[in-house]
Amino acid sequence: MEGQQASGAMRSRPRVFTIPPSVPFLRELAIRLRDGDLVPGFQWNAADPLAFADATILVPTRRAARSLREIFLEELGGRAAILPKIRPLGDVDEDGLTLEAAGDDPDPSLGPAIAPLERRLAMTRLVLGWKRTLAESLKNPVTGLAPTLPSTPAEAAHLATALLTLMDQVETEGADWSALKTLVPEDYADFWQITLAFLSIVTEHWPAYLAERGLEDPARRRNAVMRREAERLRRLAPTAPVIAAGSTGSIPAAAELIEVVSRLPNGVVVLPGLDLDLDDAAWDAIGSAGENVHDNIFGHPQYGLKLMLERLRVPREAVEALGTETPAGKARGKLLSEALRPAPTTDTWPAFAAAIADGSFPMDAALDGFSLIEAASDGEEALAVALALREAIEDPNASAALISPDRALARRVSAELARWGIAVDDSAGTPLGLTPPVRLARLVAEVALGGFEPLSVAALLSHPQALFGLAPKEARRAARALELAVLRGPGPPPARRGCARPSRRPGNARRSAAIAPRGRVAVSAPGAGSAPAIFWIGSAPRSPRSNAWRSTRSTWLSSTS
Repeated sequence: MEGQQASGAMRSRPRVFTIPPSVPFLRELAIRLRDGDLVPGFQWNAADPLAFADATILVPTRRAARSLREIFLEELGGRAAILPKIRPLGDVDEDGLTLEAAGDDPDPSLGPAIAPLERRLAMTRLVLGWKRTLAESLKNPVTGLAPTLPSTPAEAAHLATALLTLMDQVETEGADWSALKTLVPEDYADFWQITLAFLSIVTEHWPAYLAERGLEDPARRRNAVMRREAERLRRLAPTAPVIAAGSTGSIPAAAELIEVVSRLPNGVVVLPGLDLDLDDAAWDAIGSAGENVHDNIFGHPQYGLKLMLERLRVPREAVEALGTETPAGKARGKLLSEALRPAPTTDTWPAFAAAIADGSFPMDAALDGFSLIEAASDGEEALAVALALREAIEDPNASAALISPDRALARRVSAELARWGIAVDDSAGTPLGLTPPVRLARLVAEVALGGFEPLSVAALLSHPQALFGLAPKEARRAARALELAVLRGPGPPPARRGCARPSRRPGNARRSAAIAPRGRVAVSAPGAGSAPAIFWIGSAPRSPRSNAWRSTRSTWLSSTS
């Protein structure tokens, strides 16, 4: 309720800080707020558990919000206190972001966000419908052939995922879909029409689908919520501390909200890792908003921060650094700044190299704690990372994290750590298709539909949940026997039959394995009357490999007798 919240005048000069990369960001933020260095006159009072209750902190993600809460509890020494309201910006909902007291009427034009699974399935259906319509309209009247389009639901699902990603990017940037028609010259108009017809799924059919169900697209709803909150703060100008920390404003709606926060009576913006030592020539070479896009260096790590400062109308020299860097941390920051210097200003590198050579730049301190491992394979790379993480566990005061955009590497490292019984907290989660039960189902389908191709069979047998009614230890031994006897060497022809009938041979009181003349392998578990599992792999090979089969069979039978 507006009447229950104190209001003040908006500031003309924003209060902007930065925390260097070598200083723990969230902990430094908590300490500075506790000690009263962020908001004048606002600090922790041990005699007042409600001292922090009025403050609000906006952080980029939910993970950052959880970590900041834990750090506050540590810094307050376990004393009872009402913590500041900590809200995530990157994955907000209307209830999670709003800073005002309950009672303000929600926007009636803003419906709930569509669920992720429903969103993907609905888009897949639209892609399939587009494929059927377009294939018929573009069919060659002479040959009867149509252009290559997604022909299966799986292909349509992949295309739908790519389309949703594009849609999120466009919505995030606030771009206009209507400009698509002007992107391609007239010479390519015929081919471009196919793409435009495909993108009409987003521009026409998808909005109609959401409107029919009263739902909103997540990216559009997130932008609307942040802009609504920015307008509310601009209107109320609350005097309670509001701190936007850790965000670079890469999302335009978030940048608008941060700009409003910076001008609140007690609003503060804390930027992550702004390079205050980069010379003016290099800073200017990064580019600015509104300039020729070809002159901007979008990939530079300071580009987003520079745009944020320009939006706030704050010169870089006016930003105050929080936290004390160690000599090694400061040297490391300088080294990385030079390594990522914009190309037009790299003429300073010879002088920097000379400083390294004569010892005036502390290169050893800058690289203290760094290691370089040149792995021979993906598996060796994952194992090296896993060993480094495993070693960190030996030190109770150490913390370790793997930061990588390579999801395949992250999964391999997780698998290596699982061998030592170490469960890792993967911030990206595990896709349903990569969970053990679903992987088993996929392997079974691949074996059945692929004609019992040896590689598929080997993958199925090696799955930890593929037990075939046996105890785990016995299933693994039987799988190894089957691999040695049948799957090694030149591949057999595709199977003409699937799993064969259970063996009726009496006397299966102990584990046994046998290779039938046509390549059947029988494996049974102990126990009277147990029926072994039979796998039909194909015709048994003839000489010269027959001797290898017999040798393997004899070795296996001897080991189990």
